[in-house]
Amino acid sequence: MNPQHYGVRPRSLGDIVIQTAAIYRDHFETIVGSAAAIVIPSAILQIVFSVVMLNNDDLIAVFLLQIVASVLMAAGVAAAMATVTAATAQIIVEGKTSIVRAFDYSLPRIIDTLKATYLLYVILSILLWTFIGVPIALFFAVAWLVTLQVVVLEGTGARVALGRSWELTRNNRFRVLGALMTLFVATGIMMGFFLLPMFALVLRFAINGAAGGAPPMIAWLLVGLFWIVGAVLITPLQYLGWTLIYLDLRARNDGLTTEPVVPAEQPYETAPAALPNMD
Repeated sequence: MNPQHYGVRPRSLGDIVIQTAAIYRDHFETIVGSAAAIVIPSAILQIVFSVVMLNNDDLIAVFLLQIVASVLMAAGVAAAMATVTAATAQIIVEGKTSIVRAFDYSLPRIIDTLKATYLLYVILSILLWTFIGVPIALFFAVAWLVTLQVVVLEGTGARVALGRSWELTRNNRFRVLGALMTLFVATGIMMGFFLLPMFALVLRFAINGAAGGAPPMIAWLLVGLFWIVGAVLITPLQYLGWTLIYLDLRARNDGLTTEPVVPAEQPYETAPAALPNMD
């Protein structure tokens, strides 16, 4: 099968991993471009807030800045995931897409995507604050893994999407966990390369202590820029993989299948189009 013509069907764990890499390779500009337009501004804001916090001794101000930075970062993650999800589904179902068309499709769903993101963030963060809540948080993370995909591709609200994700994963949670961990390890290793400068700075300070002096601000800025490059290149892989997991679950639970298609030569019009059987 031509790697550009996938179609919706049940997929093995190996298929999900291999096709995540193949779609990323074959549609690199669209997938990365869809995320970069949102990830870069939100990451820059995160770096600015981090620099301000490093130079602020007011604990209350630092705490409030951290909350604002976290909220803005979550908003950027949600918007980027929504766009990459739309782009991936269009590639799978229709054979191709474009950055503009992915944005057009995801834009009306951004508000509900943000609501779902913040709801998941609050629930999982509360659970992770306590040791006993960690395994519970992992269970819910698996059960609610495709919540944002449901919001984007089925047009539901946040609370409905939580229940829908729960039902889609109900009989497939070990498979979902396996796919999640595989993607997490693979992207974590790749992202680790872009975090090496940050680890080097922290290690330098840990070895030399105060006697060595704090790393210059330009060093932190360069570390931040290196991290942005990594975030732009690596995080879309996770969103792409989660969308393939969602489509696999739709095929297994709802019998949703589409035949692989040969993409037409002419470009898409910019108007958004509903994906078959997903709204």
